[in-house]
Amino acid sequence: MAQLVSHLKRLLRKVVPPRAETSAVGTTVVLAGAVGIVAGLMALLISWMIGSLNRNVFFGIGTRPDALPAPWRFALVLVPPVVFLLIAYVIRRWAPEVRGTGIARVMSAVGRSGGYIRRRVIVLKPIATALCIGAGAPLGMEGPVVQTGAAVGSLAGHRFRMGVSNIRILVAAGAAAGLAAKYGAPVGGAVFSAELILGSASTAALLPLIVAAFLGVLARHAILGNVPEYVVPAEASLDFVDYPLFIVLGVACGLAGAYFIKMIFFTEDGMGRLLKPWWSRAVVVGLLVGACTFVFPELLGTGKPVIQKLLQGEAPGLWLLLAFVLLKPMLSSATISAGASGGIFGPSIFTGAALGALFAGCVSGLLPLHMAPSAYVMAGMAGVMAAVMRAPLQAILVTFELTHNYSMIAPLMITCVVSMKVSELFEPESAFTRRLVRIGERLKRGMDFSLLEGLAVRDVMQAQYVALPAAASIRDIDEAVRASENRTFPVISGDGRLRGIVMLATLIAGGIQSKDSDFPPEVADLIEPRLVYLKPDDSLYDAWEMMGNHDYDCLPVCRSGPEGLEMVGICEKEAILELYDRQAFISINRQASR
Repeated sequence: MAQLVSHLKRLLRKVVPPRAETSAVGTTVVLAGAVGIVAGLMALLISWMIGSLNRNVFFGIGTRPDALPAPWRFALVLVPPVVFLLIAYVIRRWAPEVRGTGIARVMSAVGRSGGYIRRRVIVLKPIATALCIGAGAPLGMEGPVVQTGAAVGSLAGHRFRMGVSNIRILVAAGAAAGLAAKYGAPVGGAVFSAELILGSASTAALLPLIVAAFLGVLARHAILGNVPEYVVPAEASLDFVDYPLFIVLGVACGLAGAYFIKMIFFTEDGMGRLLKPWWSRAVVVGLLVGACTFVFPELLGTGKPVIQKLLQGEAPGLWLLLAFVLLKPMLSSATISAGASGGIFGPSIFTGAALGALFAGCVSGLLPLHMAPSAYVMAGMAGVMAAVMRAPLQAILVTFELTHNYSMIAPLMITCVVSMKVSELFEPESAFTRRLVRIGERLKRGMDFSLLEGLAVRDVMQAQYVALPAAASIRDIDEAVRASENRTFPVISGDGRLRGIVMLATLIAGGIQSKDSDFPPEVADLIEPRLVYLKPDDSLYDAWEMMGNHDYDCLPVCRSGPEGLEMVGICEKEAILELYDRQAFISINRQASR
């Protein structure tokens, strides 16, 4: 018996080793799994609360206006303003970060605050969202489930005293799990966090995201079963002529996405000027939402029943579809401006579905083509989503996982790529990053570059560096390569002028190829085809972007001389990161001292 117990202890030690013997990556993965389960359950709880409030408390506002006797039916108009006023007060008093979609707040927390999110978000965000959408707010659930899951990840990371980089990963893992559980989209949830939240798809980050998203969906399957969020009657049968039409639809989706983004901020600015007291915005928008109960009830709530009907080919008239495309972004934007809690992911899907059905209806009326409306509805959903969020891969994967329809992958790819590029022509920022830019934060790839505002390459430039002579043989540069920790080397001519850049991987490949040769190549033969360099006055943002675009870990810093480019130093990516962390610390201390 004692031997059996000893064997079980050794087995348990291998499966769950003591904390002192685990790596940070292993601990992060285990915590990500736990966060994924909790975030998945929280997403399902929010969904259940919305449905329960809508059916049992608010009399099915927006979907069943006949739930009350005729004399009392108009009292439903008063439900949204009362709820919006209550939520706006609570949010304003205790948790301003709960307001709106919440995704921009998560991005800011990862890029600016080391992944710190207050614990009260875990409680207040689900309650505020359930009350708002349950009362008819035309918003989606993705923002709330993402912010709630991210808050769970932040709490876990700080409770177990993880490092900042791992806390950021756990925040992204919670966000991935929440989105994956809500829509049954594990891959889309993981890609969403990698694309938008972290801005990184490294192995160390991607593994916890996948684990969290998978366990979040597992929690969904355990409660709801393995059913897609939307059901498509049959796989669409597409002809060659359909693919050019998807390009045209992509253009339309790009325009709709740009319209949606601009409407969000146009409405916010307009209401801020016309209705300055916060309570007046909640009341006026609440009355507007209540009035829609009798005019356009399809616009209220998440819009899932309408999307399902469009996928099944049950489209209303073309004029009503056009009204959906124009009014859904407008009403959703107004609701967010009033301080309601909810996301724009759902409204963008709704707008895209209506646009796809409208496009299919118009084309089939003009051309003698046999079209599959459900295919265009799905492509429209993905196209507008990609244009609004600037995450095409995530839009493709989420739409596919929402419907489990593999035959639509190619049309979705065409529509999303075209849509995003068209949207960028009219609106350079996404719906999330534009909000951050307005408050002075410039997030990209998980970093807030507004912290580096006013800083130039000269502030991190190193005057001591390793450069390789252009005329040297690769067999004669061992000492120089050993003296540097970089993967990128500037190449200089005999008079010290910059000739170009050579990568360490290129040197290795050249050495292997010339291993048995009596004439090894010179460094000049292995120079990168494009000469890339920085100037001392270049901004650190431009330097970071240039390094990222070319996959360089450092770049030469030069000034123009009479005989060519004269090197004055190098700029390393690691030096920019160190300065960024210092600026983030200073910024946090300044905010805390106010």
